[in-house]
Amino acid sequence: MITRRRFLRVFAALGLSGIAVAAYGVFFEPLRWPKITRYDVRPGIWPAGLELKIAVIADVHACSPWMTADRIRSIVDTANGLGADLTVLLGDYGPGTSLHL
Repeated sequence: MITRRRFLRVFAALGLSGIAVAAYGVFFEPLRWPKITRYDVRPGIWPAGLELKIAVIADVHACSPWMTADRIRSIVDTANGLGADLTVLLGDYGPGTSLHL
C-alpha cells in the first residue's frame, strides 16, 4: 500500500520534472539557435564535380514571445548568407499564438 508521504514525493518529483523540461525549452534551447551543422554527402552515382548546397530550416514554431518576427528574419538572413542552392523548410509552421509579421 502506498503511503501519503510516498504519494506526495512522487507527485512532487513529477512536478519538478515538468518544470525542468519547460524551463529548458523556454530559457536554454533558444540560446542555441540557429545551429549550423555541415554534412559532406557524396552519393555513389553523383556526377564528378557536381556540388549542391542545401540549407534546412526546421521547427520554427513561430510564436511570440520566444520566436518573434525579428528572430525568424535573423534565421532567414543566416540561411541566405550560407549561399545555398536550395533551401528546404521542415517541421512545424503554425504559430502557437498570434504573430504579426
